[in-house]
Amino acid sequence: MAKRFKDYSELTFTDDFMFCKVMSTNLDLCKEVLELILNMNISRIELVESQKTFDITALAKSIRLDVYVSDDSNTVYDVEMQTTLATDLPKRTRYYQGMLDINLIEKGSPYKELKKTYIIFICLENPFKESGKNLPIYTFENICLQDNEIKLKDDAYKVIINAAGDRDNLSDNMCAFLDYLQGKDAESKLTKAIETSVDKAIERSDWRVEYMTLNAKIMEEREDERIKNILTTISILKGLGIQDSKIIEQISERFGITLDETYKYLDKYYEEENKTNS
Repeated sequence: MAKRFKDYSELTFTDDFMFCKVMSTNLDLCKEVLELILNMNISRIELVESQKTFDITALAKSIRLDVYVSDDSNTVYDVEMQTTLATDLPKRTRYYQGMLDINLIEKGSPYKELKKTYIIFICLENPFKESGKNLPIYTFENICLQDNEIKLKDDAYKVIINAAGDRDNLSDNMCAFLDYLQGKDAESKLTKAIETSVDKAIERSDWRVEYMTLNAKIMEEREDERIKNILTTISILKGLGIQDSKIIEQISERFGITLDETYKYLDKYYEEENKTNS
């Protein structure tokens, strides 16, 4: 069954679309969030590109960044909202780092021109449960395994926020921010400002249309991918010499569709085969 998209009026700060809009159009608010997470002062930031898409080659996996900003100290920040627990999160941060670096340096330029980068994933659950730890913030940088006091100093940092993490030794503002991410009321100045921005965003009819258009595109892409998978499976089964009657049964069961629908896909397969062979 296809996943139901939320109605636009139901969106909260932790929904990807709303998160991107609020953070990308309220840079002062975005700066406050970054300062809170990283526990440092940032003079000013500017938007590099809203939901920047990196598509280096036709064969390489593309990525779309949620919030991509830079400051005046030669530092860039990629902030991602992660509402589901992703087991591939560490490898994703590695891939994002590589794509960012390729985008940040031109061919023939010296490596010293690479900017300091912070890749930040805001998670609603603990992505490191298996470690037995429940830290609210996990910050990673490259260090020497033989001597942890020796750092690589490549200026590449990964920060994972765990909204469900322990609140020990956290500031009141950070506790309020994590609580807000978990669906509790806005209690701090920052979270109240975020809540106000979300309320204003809900009133934006142009963003409502953009959200609906985006969802329609996603559904279309999913359906195209589903059809491709079904036709590919039919082709594989045909290559194994399986009879059409058995293919119909297997496709219906595997993809959860009716026999009538399966017949239509089989007809489509033969149509495309005939076009290829003609």
